[in-house]
Amino acid sequence: MRTYILAAALLVAASGALADDCALSTASACQTANTLLWAKDFKPALRAFAGKKKVTWLGRATPLWEVVNEAMSGVPDDRAETAPGVYRFSASRYQSAMERGAVVVEKGKIRAAGVLHFNCGKQGCDKAYTLSVILRNKDDAAAGWIEAWGREQMTLNAESGGYSAGETAISRTEVIMTGK
Repeated sequence: MRTYILAAALLVAASGALADDCALSTASACQTANTLLWAKDFKPALRAFAGKKKVTWLGRATPLWEVVNEAMSGVPDDRAETAPGVYRFSASRYQSAMERGAVVVEKGKIRAAGVLHFNCGKQGCDKAYTLSVILRNKDDAAAGWIEAWGREQMTLNAESGGYSAGETAISRTEVIMTGK
């Protein structure tokens, strides 16, 4: 019994050490979007990346950085290296796995973000996905990585079954520029 307790304690200590090593500047040490979201430097960097823009994608006017953070607040995917030294972190929205978010990090900076969502308004929410690609400045490569992530998510929806046609395809892609 003591062996199991000791092994569990070592596992918890090791996972804590990994989370402590996770930061934007050491993105390769972050295993999932959750560890990145918990990194001390992530939210300030996300705020700076998103600027003061507000969106209504999740049904209410909310700062863009909060929407990206919320869209990544649930079950995470493993970190993906989209190009050498460029990492994508993605996750589903907590208690709403249909909506999802992703960020692309390179050299300690957020290069792009994306949110898969259903536009909501006074008449209700759309039945098909919108992919919002968020960039600080024009960046075709980073936009392409977010678009590829969106297509990948739609393929996973289609393969898992139980989704309607609007939930397995992106009906609209928009690019949001947050730079000056």
